[in-house]
Order: sequence, then structure tokens, then C-alpha cells
Amino acid sequence: MLYFYYNNSEILEGLEIFKSKIKENKVFIIFLFMHLTVWSVLPLIRHILPVDAMEGIVWGSQCDFGTHKHPPLFGWIIYFFYNLFNHSDYSVYFISQVFILIGFIYIYKLASLFFDKEKALCSVMILEGCFTYSYITIFDGFNPNVLLLTFFPMIAYYFYLALKNNKISDWILTGLFIGLGLLSKYQLILIVLSLFLYTVICKKNCRKIIFNYKFLLAIIIAFVINMPHLLWLINNDFFSLKYYMNTEELTLNAKVFSFISFYLKQFYAIIGTLVIFSISYFIYRKDKEKQSINFEDTVFILCIGFCPIILQSILSLISGSRLIGTWGYPMLFTTGIILYYFFPIKISKEYMSSFIKTVYAVMTIFFLIFFIIFTVEKNIRSLYPYEKITKDFEKIYKEETGKELKFITGCIEVALPVTIYGDTHPQMIFYTYKHKNIWIDEDKVKKDGVLILSRKEEMTYDSLIPYDSPDKHNEYKIYKFTIQNKLKMKREYELFYKIINPQQK
Repeated sequence: MLYFYYNNSEILEGLEIFKSKIKENKVFIIFLFMHLTVWSVLPLIRHILPVDAMEGIVWGSQCDFGTHKHPPLFGWIIYFFYNLFNHSDYSVYFISQVFILIGFIYIYKLASLFFDKEKALCSVMILEGCFTYSYITIFDGFNPNVLLLTFFPMIAYYFYLALKNNKISDWILTGLFIGLGLLSKYQLILIVLSLFLYTVICKKNCRKIIFNYKFLLAIIIAFVINMPHLLWLINNDFFSLKYYMNTEELTLNAKVFSFISFYLKQFYAIIGTLVIFSISYFIYRKDKEKQSINFEDTVFILCIGFCPIILQSILSLISGSRLIGTWGYPMLFTTGIILYYFFPIKISKEYMSSFIKTVYAVMTIFFLIFFIIFTVEKNIRSLYPYEKITKDFEKIYKEETGKELKFITGCIEVALPVTIYGDTHPQMIFYTYKHKNIWIDEDKVKKDGVLILSRKEEMTYDSLIPYDSPDKHNEYKIYKFTIQNKLKMKREYELFYKIINPQQK
């Protein structure tokens, strides 16, 4: 009886603690729920999955340890959930926002290392103005950048704790999430290098830390997680790395424009956050407070906030590749922390009330903007009539060749929907940058033939066919179709297609 009473009292005490935690984080929980609801439901206004999501589903179906662009984790995750939800497009948008919410939780935990809970909460909620956290699901669905939005704050948080407390559990989690992050996108190495730079700058016993067995354990865990992919890279001529480091012969003007465009897009992405902060800051400027500046914390925030973007720029200069704006978006997770750390203000009840209203106002404005865009636009990427097009080309192919459509190639935004939504689910032949396409059996391609779909007549994709065929020299035929938006406004499109006939033995 005493034992039961003791355990029962423990349970009741645990429930009370849980209730107090819920009450304490009520505003945060409501924010997470609202964000999830709005940004996982609005994308359903699209008629078709984003190209990145369709590409990932195809990669995941190959169950390989690499793709022609990225490491494999993204493909595995999206393919698993797409099948788990019975091929529902909603699964893609939902899982995208679930990962973003996990990132929010870890940004909150990270901010709590420097601020009280109110200011930490503001550091997260203010990111509602950073359209990366909404835009990415609507326009890209679920892609490797979404995973980086999750893994960047996770790694920063556990690395900070590991250095501070030297607990083996924190080092293990650091290694685990670095390993999974690198298995998502090679770009994650930028946050790792930034954290290493912080360690070198701030830790006098840097050498001792690096040769600490706990630090080495984190490295071993990350290495073991990535070993299958590393072996895959070695066996396949590192061609997914070569995609990431793709060199282009850019003129000086093109390089300058690329850099200016990249940094303007980062500013454009956070403009909503800056507006929220500016409004609240100037209204409550009388409540400014002094921030107790800690040198190591300051350097840590600067390193994780700015170093990844700077390193990305340097890497692009070295490789000669064009800087793409979306590459910088996962690195903006510290925007709220940076604003509240370097422009401190007292978080009063009045401030919180005004701040929360402003955040939800910005959420509403973004919702309306994106809703209007998808209502009035007549864009092939979101309104592609895949049902009619897939059936038409399956029929055209069978009539001309006498075979089922098994292979397709060309422009991915018009060819991938035939793979994803078609009855025969033809295998997509991706452009592999002059490397041998290891996912394609040339004998099967010769036996079954290929359908080529292109947006433009001059953009021929004959080079993707893994065998020489006289059909490559045939002219492209035109297929016309109409797109209609929610307001019944129409736009005419045309596709150029060619059938590479099956080869006779």
C-alpha cells in the first residue's frame, strides 16, 4: 500500500510538472500549431507536387546510398512518408512542416542558452516573418534544405552544450545529427566548419578538446553514419559531389551579379522578420536594456549566424559555381537570436502582447499573398494538368511502339509528373552530368524505348539516351495543352516530344 501511494504521488507530481510546463509554453505551443496548420494546408491549393518533392520520391524509390545530386536521406524520408500516407500529396507538405517545427523547437532551446524564456520565444516567433519557413513548403514541398532547417539548430545546440558541460550524451547527439545532416546535404559541412572556427577562436584548450575521446567519439559516429554513402561515392566517381561543386565558365559580370543576387535574396527572405522587430523595437524603445555581453557567446552567435554564408561564398569562388539564393536560406535560423542579442530590449507584458499580434498579422499577410499568387497564377509548375497529359502520352507511346511506356526523360518539371502520377510509372532517366547513369539498365532501355519531353524545341535531351539510335535525329513533335487557374483564366502551353523506338534484336 505504501509502495502504491509512493508511486501514485510520484505520478501526480509528474503530471503537475507536465501541466506547469504546458502552461508556461502555452504561447509557443499555440504558435507551433498555428504555423503547422496554415503552412501545411495552404499548399494543397497546388494542383501538383513541387519538382523537388517529385525528384526526391523517385530517388527514394531507388533505395540507393546516393543520388546524382545529393546524399540519400532526403529521398528515403519523403518516399517512406509518401507511401505511408498512400501516395497523398498532403504527406509531403505535412512532413515538411513537421521538420520545420522540430527546427523551431531547437532554435528555442538554443536561444534559451542566452536569454530568458520570453526572449527565447520571441527569437523563434519572429522567424514567422522569414518566408523561408513558409515559402519552402509551398513552392518546394519537402527538400534537402528543409532538413538543414532542422539539423543546423540541432547541431549548434548540442555542440554548445558539449563544449560547455563535456557530457558524453551531448557529444553523441552532436555526432549523430552531424552524421544525419551530412547524409541530407553536403552543405551541412559549412555549420561544422563554423563551429570548429568558434572552438579555435574561443577555447584556449582547443587542442585538448579536439583530442578528447568524447569529441573523437562524435566524429566516429558521424563517420560511421556516412560510411555507406562514402563507399557509394568512391564507387561512383564522386559525381553527386561534382554536382554540388559544379564549375561554370562565368564571366566576371556574371560572378558579381551572382554574389549580389545571393545576398539580396537573403535580405529579401528576412525582410518580414526585420519589419516585426523594427515595429516592436521602436514602439518600446524606452524599454531598451543592457545586454550582458559574454565574449564566447558573442563569437558563437556570430560564427553560426554569419560564417556559413561567408563560407558558402568562398566555396563558390573556389569552385567557380554560381551562388543560388536558396542555398543561404537554411543559414538564417539565427536571425531572431542575433537581433535580440545585439539590439536588446526588455520583454514586458505589453511588448509580448503587441509582438504576438504583429507576428500573427504577418502570418496572415503572407497567407493572403501566397493564396492570391496561387489563385491568379497560370504557372505550369503548380497547375500542370498531369492526369490528361500522362494518359495522353501513355496512349501515344503505346500506339506508336506497341509497348507500355517504361522510360521517360527530358525536362524534369514536365517529365517527372508522368513518372509519379502515371499508371505505368515509367522510370525517369536523369541528366547525370556526363557520368554513367547507374540506375538505368541500357538493355532494358533499348528493349522498351524512351519518351522525351521538353519545354523548348532547342532544349534537346537526346544525349540522355544511353545508346546510339537513328531516332535521335527525328524532329520533335508538338503537344499543346491549356492551363486554367481558380479564376477560370487560361494560358496555352506546348510541349515538344520525341519517341525513341525500341530497338529490334
